Amino acid sequence: RSKARLTYREVGGLLSGHSRLEGRPAGVKAMLKEAYRACRQLLAQRQRRGALDFDTLETRLMFDKHGDVRGIIPVLRNEAHRLIEEFMIAANVCAARFLREHDEAFLYRSHGGLKKESIDTLKDFINGRGLTWRGERARDLAALLQAARERDDHQAIQSMVLRSLSAALYEPEAGGHFGLALDEYTHFTSPIRRYPDLLVHRTIHRVLGSDSGALYREKALRIEGRHCSFTEKRADSATHDFEKYLKCIYAQDYVGDTFTGTITAVTSFGLFILISDLYVEGLLHVKALKSDYYLFDSSAHCLVGERSGRTYHLGDQLDVTLASVRPEARRIGLALPGSGTTTRSGSRGR
Repeated sequence: RSKARLTYREVGGLLSGHSRLEGRPAGVKAMLKEAYRACRQLLAQRQRRGALDFDTLETRLMFDKHGDVRGIIPVLRNEAHRLIEEFMIAANVCAARFLREHDEAFLYRSHGGLKKESIDTLKDFINGRGLTWRGERARDLAALLQAARERDDHQAIQSMVLRSLSAALYEPEAGGHFGLALDEYTHFTSPIRRYPDLLVHRTIHRVLGSDSGALYREKALRIEGRHCSFTEKRADSATHDFEKYLKCIYAQDYVGDTFTGTITAVTSFGLFILISDLYVEGLLHVKALKSDYYLFDSSAHCLVGERSGRTYHLGDQLDVTLASVRPEARRIGLALPGSGTTTRSGSRGR
């Protein structure tokens, strides 16, 4: 019984006081404001639980009528996005609680928290930044992220925490959701876009006595959970790979240009740098740092010049030239300005 078709921008404007949603029914606006009050209470509960709150940069590819990428823009979140997110989480918790109370077997969405092999590396990195990390609970990490929020290296710290977290899985046991600081959680919310959602809906239908219901045994769910966890990872990998390809195609028009970028990863073979104006990531190979021989410090996540002592840290900004693009390899090569090493690989014209 939809009363209005609204966009996130429209609702965000209403909730922030910048718009009155002219022409919309008064009942719709009143409902949204009441929903927002509920959202604020859910947010307060989330903070009291000590759930993690990441401020990640998301981008969207813009296409022209020929299907070519004409731009990459950041996706700006507003209070309407937050409202929907909190209600989706609440619905997922309610679905898990409902099925658990009816002794039904179903797939939980479990998140185990920090990877054991990453804990020491993360501790060394955090200590090297002059911050105090008090423990391995979600509440401790949430406090760390909050303490770092106003720092210049906030994104670097957040990135390291994200990389240290294990992947969420589908399984028939209530393993809890570390990131959301919840004891029980599943995937249920509409629109159904995952097969695990469908399994949960069918089980709820069965409890309610609907002909659409289905009974799943724990052994079968374990197999389904492993399969769905695998296919989710595969789908994410395929999406990421194709986005990298499209970004390479887009970047070809900018070979030879110089930009300011931020170091997003440091390895023994070079620096991965996000170009701020283009929202594409490239590699500044260690061989391109010709003025010195650079050593990789894995604990501090930086490259250190053997003679000069010059360091390149995660989160540092520097100017780079877009030197080469290889879409088929999903690679964008960077160079230091003035090095003269630029190579065009193909053309966008089609």
